[in-house]
Amino acid sequence: MPERITVIVFSLLILMVTSCEKKDAGTFQISVGNKVWITENDIEFYDFSSQLIYLNKDDILFSNPAEFFKVFKGPFSVQLEGREVYKGNFQPIWFSSIYPGVSILVPGLYSNDVVHIAYYDTLESDFNDPRYDPEIISAMKRSGLYRAGLSCTLNQITVTKNEMPLNTSEIQFTFTLKNNDQTDLYILDPDLMGSQLFHYFTNGLLLISHDRKRYYSYTGDLVSPEPWDHWETKWLFVLKKGEQITRTLGSLDYQYIYPGEYQCIFDYPGLNFQLSKKERDQANGRIWMGNIKAKTSLDIVD
Repeated sequence: MPERITVIVFSLLILMVTSCEKKDAGTFQISVGNKVWITENDIEFYDFSSQLIYLNKDDILFSNPAEFFKVFKGPFSVQLEGREVYKGNFQPIWFSSIYPGVSILVPGLYSNDVVHIAYYDTLESDFNDPRYDPEIISAMKRSGLYRAGLSCTLNQITVTKNEMPLNTSEIQFTFTLKNNDQTDLYILDPDLMGSQLFHYFTNGLLLISHDRKRYYSYTGDLVSPEPWDHWETKWLFVLKKGEQITRTLGSLDYQYIYPGEYQCIFDYPGLNFQLSKKERDQANGRIWMGNIKAKTSLDIVD
């Protein structure tokens, strides 16, 4: 009898410890209604800089929207321990309009083992981006799935020419990229690929007046890859973990910019649909995918 009691007590202790460990892990999942789509067990890692979830294997259903929407209907819910942290909408790729707030494009713009949780702000809304919720970050860190990825900072913006009669201006700006990740990151480098090819992957620097009435974006020439999905390793700079680089883009063509206060947004790009899992895994690191935004303000005077 004492032996049986000992076994029962020991089993209860194991159950209590296991339960505590599960609770502390902050189990992450994405659900749709009463159906679970993605759990921590499905995830290789989660890059919070680009908001890309890298899965352990291809999600074939995700690449087939007709079948996907038969199974998953309605908005999705990002949860910790079954508690909803935020909601989002699935965005069919054929829709011309974009859902404001959080969304997932179906099918995605990446390989079938990558899910991008996007956020779109209309600039006139009061939405707060919930994707960087500290509880989710803590849960991912405890599970060993968190990756900090890349960060971008706008350092200096200079309007070198601004001529109203010709409706033209030129801008030069400097930005810094830092690798906050655990491994080396291979990133697109305008110095290696040239400004015109670099601007094929990004709209560049966007200027928005504080009253939202004026928008200015890059109007210069672009160079397209041939064929359209082509890429080369010589375009990529290997940014070692913990290190940073600064780049300057100059003589960029814009329309004449009226005087005033502007919010400046730079959308730094990575590769996306071009890469398979085998291609993105590189020696001592990976090719960084996605895009990140850097923001600052600028006063334009006469």
